[in-house]
Amino acid sequence: VHCGDAARLGGEVGLPRASVDCVLADLPFGMLHARLDVGALLSALAVLVRPGGRCLLVGNAGPGGVAAAVVKASRRYPPGAWRVVRQTACASGGIACEAVQLARLGEAAPRLGRLEKARGKVVL
Repeated sequence: VHCGDAARLGGEVGLPRASVDCVLADLPFGMLHARLDVGALLSALAVLVRPGGRCLLVGNAGPGGVAAAVVKASRRYPPGAWRVVRQTACASGGIACEAVQLARLGEAAPRLGRLEKARGKVVL
């Protein structure tokens, strides 16, 4: 079990490609934190999560919420890597949230090279 920034686990912890079975992430809510680059996160997870693996990403609900951004970005980052399995409404501390379950598709981890992030660069 590893706990940390999901977009940095490959570079900082040195996890091998396609070696992760499951990811659980409580994503930043609203604008209280720096804007989350959901595309960069999903691209990094696509390298680490094995085909058939799952991600459960929880974010604030609503059309402009983080959960909606995850669903939208899962179609493109990277193309063909993710399938939305389920979206479940929930609440955390009185805040409307949504849990998005993604399944990792494909046969091999994509080669992505360097990923740009708001706080720096991640090399996978």
